[in-house]
Amino acid sequence: MDEFVQDQEQNKEGSLSTTLVNNGCVDFLGRIADKQTTGGWKASPFIIVNEVAERLAFFAIAVNMVAYLVTEMHQSLPDAATHVTDWIGAAYVLTILGAFLADAYLGRFKTIIIFSCVYDVGTLVLTLSASIDSLRPPLCTKRPCIKATDGQTAFLYGALALIALGTGGIKPCVSSFGADQFDEADEKEEQKKYAFFNWFFLAINIGALLGITLLVYVKEKKGSGWGFGVPAVAMIGSIVILAAGIRSYRYKKPMGSPFTRFLQVAVASLRNHFRGVEVGRVVDLFEVNTKDSDIVGARKLPHTAQYGAEVFTYVGQLEFFYDKATDGTRSISSAIFLGEVGIGSWLSTALVKIVTSTATGGEEKGWLRNNLNKSRLDYFYWILTAINVVNLLGYLSVARRYKGRGPRGIVRDEPVVEGLGEVKREEDNVEFRSVMF
Repeated sequence: MDEFVQDQEQNKEGSLSTTLVNNGCVDFLGRIADKQTTGGWKASPFIIVNEVAERLAFFAIAVNMVAYLVTEMHQSLPDAATHVTDWIGAAYVLTILGAFLADAYLGRFKTIIIFSCVYDVGTLVLTLSASIDSLRPPLCTKRPCIKATDGQTAFLYGALALIALGTGGIKPCVSSFGADQFDEADEKEEQKKYAFFNWFFLAINIGALLGITLLVYVKEKKGSGWGFGVPAVAMIGSIVILAAGIRSYRYKKPMGSPFTRFLQVAVASLRNHFRGVEVGRVVDLFEVNTKDSDIVGARKLPHTAQYGAEVFTYVGQLEFFYDKATDGTRSISSAIFLGEVGIGSWLSTALVKIVTSTATGGEEKGWLRNNLNKSRLDYFYWILTAINVVNLLGYLSVARRYKGRGPRGIVRDEPVVEGLGEVKREEDNVEFRSVMF
């Protein structure tokens, strides 16, 4: 009888250990996450719907903003276009700040919630700017139109700054937080993770489509107050939706500055170079020779044969940057990818300024005029075509030299489950709960 009871207990232990994740994620109580109750497609729908709402808000504001600056704030069309691209660039470059805070201190979930609130405050302030007459210049009845005052402009730009800051905190964390819901040590969940990236990209496009069609229509029919008010409501909805899945998520604890890991690799590489280390064993090229990583809570950083090119499709880029990143650097890795979009927006501003310079005739006689019907947009688009051809050739050159790391392997510390399904120490649970809440 005793042997039967012992066998039953051992079977229960084995069953428990196989349902726990192996990537260090915990549930909302700070316990090692159980695959049966957390993560996967139980948690991902909340994240995907949240992304639809956030992208709807962002694209609705971005598309309507040029017309708002021209018709309501009485800016010239080229100036309005450059101000919007500057704002989009700032929003994407600020992802580096959001990613750093997520990886180092706050964790992804808490970062998304906090910056979503900042984002929503920005959309509400923007709605006030579009709804209260005193926050805009008077209606233009004759040329030249009365320009917005410094106070009116500052109020509007303050709203846009909050939205840019909110975007910077949300954008690099959402895709990584979604991918965290799948255990990369489990082959079945690994495949589901790539399906998640596809659905995530679809969510981005659904949100963008609704933002640039439905909400543009609302703005044209109901005015700018409605055009910006609906995105504000959408952002409130996105926060509620994300918070609704709190019990279903898997969380990764912050691991300190991701830049520490980057410097760690650089130092180890230089040290091995000057010591004349030859690649005889892969283990010689680990970050450290100890059993565990120097960073508490992270897995050891393995060597890969070669790092290289970006993949110029959005889904591929999301997967590429997530997979190549290490524990504690995945948000910052996504931010590097998104930061390139921001830099591209700033370069777009520079290009517009060059095109509208006096060398091409200025705003009245140049390629980009206040009157689009008289502009030479064909010349401008030929420049964009040439830039994209050069970009494609550069990509092909780098892509030919890129080599993958071969069969996927999971490098991890000692098993997280020991004995009778024992999980991390109670102080770890307390520490995580204090970080998350």
